[in-house]
Amino acid sequence: MQLIILAAGMGTRLMPITKGLPKCLVPINGKSILQWQINIARSIGIDNIVVITGFQNEAINLPEITTVHNHEFASSNMVYSLFCAEEIMETEFIVSYGDILYSPNVLEKLIESKQPISVVVDDGWQEYWRERFENPLDDAESLKINNGKIYSIGQKPNDINEIESQYIGLIHVNSSGKTKLVNAYKTLYEVDQYQAKHMYMTDLLQILTQDPVGISPVHINRNWLEIDSLNDLKIAEKYFDSVITNEKSL
Repeated sequence: MQLIILAAGMGTRLMPITKGLPKCLVPINGKSILQWQINIARSIGIDNIVVITGFQNEAINLPEITTVHNHEFASSNMVYSLFCAEEIMETEFIVSYGDILYSPNVLEKLIESKQPISVVVDDGWQEYWRERFENPLDDAESLKINNGKIYSIGQKPNDINEIESQYIGLIHVNSSGKTKLVNAYKTLYEVDQYQAKHMYMTDLLQILTQDPVGISPVHINRNWLEIDSLNDLKIAEKYFDSVITNEKSL
């Protein structure tokens, strides 16, 4: 199993901490976000770890990982970063955003999914979003499910009832799913290179909801954190011990 961590972002909302530091290296409880992610992956037997770098890439020099640099990090987005690693993608892999933390059992539950493309969704998101934002709808994205498949993801909701759960930035892709993922991206790239270069991961997932294979949800109830702002960092420090269980082994 391979873990691909998307860590090219500048993390402007975490300034001044990220003035000269990649977002993934922001420290929390004695280690960087990236180091926690690596430790969690290794704790469940994932040793093939690829980190997509961008801003201040030379600062990411952890041992026994593979780094792939997105030279156009300042003018591209997550999907482009992911496909910087296309040549070394295994037939089965996990994609993780570089600014999230999750308990080992969240990662294990995702891996257990046998569906072609699976994403972790948090059914307990509302209380967390209320703590993070004055108005949860300012940041929350649509997520609608029918017959065990997601049919809307990453869209701007008009009402909280459009959000059945919340995608957390963690994806599992198996061999048949990889074919669908790659083909969807390349098809779009041939039609509109600018859009392909600037699309968010949820944009690509939304395209894949139209495929018969579809996108499958893996349901959790919390046990993860996003660190996208200074307020998020404070909240993460508050709940860290309840999310990263068995800390000494990590």
